[in-house]
Amino acid sequence: FGFRWMGLASLGCGKMASPLRVLLFGPAREALDASHVEVSVAAICGPDGGFEVANLRKAVEEACPALRELLPSCRFSVDQELVIEEASTLVPPGAEVALIPPISGG
Repeated sequence: FGFRWMGLASLGCGKMASPLRVLLFGPAREALDASHVEVSVAAICGPDGGFEVANLRKAVEEACPALRELLPSCRFSVDQELVIEEASTLVPPGAEVALIPPISGG
């Protein structure tokens, strides 16, 4: 599977987190011709660090212009749990994150 470094996006507290791997599936994987991307998102000030999924979405959009049209219909999962409220869901350090495109079928 391919890998692409997609750059940095600094948001929030101003502390840069380590690059975060975002797993890609379906149309997102095809659009970037990669199985994942790595982006950096500023950690929230506090002892636990982490960052909001809403900031992750912004970082992916900035770093991956090829996904801009697809992103509004995608969801994120954190540690294999689908995220419902992006503004209030924190991604802890070391979490597995995936970008889940819309699924069709029957």
